[in-house]
Amino acid sequence: MNRLQLAEIQEVETVEREGYKIENKQSAEWALRKIKVLKEQIEETDQLAEAEIERIKAWQESENKKSKYDIARFEGLLLEYMVKEREKDPETKSIKLPHGTVRFRKQPLEYVRDEENLIKWAKGSTRADLIKVKESFDWSTLKKDITVVAGNVVDKHTGEIIEHVKAIEREDKFEVVMD
Repeated sequence: MNRLQLAEIQEVETVEREGYKIENKQSAEWALRKIKVLKEQIEETDQLAEAEIERIKAWQESENKKSKYDIARFEGLLLEYMVKEREKDPETKSIKLPHGTVRFRKQPLEYVRDEENLIKWAKGSTRADLIKVKESFDWSTLKKDITVVAGNVVDKHTGEIIEHVKAIEREDKFEVVMD
């Protein structure tokens, strides 16, 4: 941040304490300059924070990398142990130890599905009940075909008032656009 920007921010802090009103184009221009400097300050702060976050994430990853490797190695050794124990006694499913349990768990079947061909099969068989059809209203198409008359939403093609839609007039949105 350069000296001019620093002075601008200090001036903003002074104005906050004393209060300020915008009464002409010069004071409006002054306020826009202040907004620009403050947005630049936010951008600078965000960039600094992002750099620190990335640095900390890199540190975290390097710190955890060895531990994750060691965990995988020990899990592999435990798997070898369990396989040997299971060879001795095929009924062995788990071994409970003071700091945890090593075990084999039955996995459910995994189904690899071809959705497109399953739909064709269901349509061609007596199992059409297995096909889901989702209804939804096509608002984008209707929106192109309506107009508002005396507060009522009217279909342009039929002239029918659509009672299930209300048009609510909203105030203009104020915004500050920076060059």
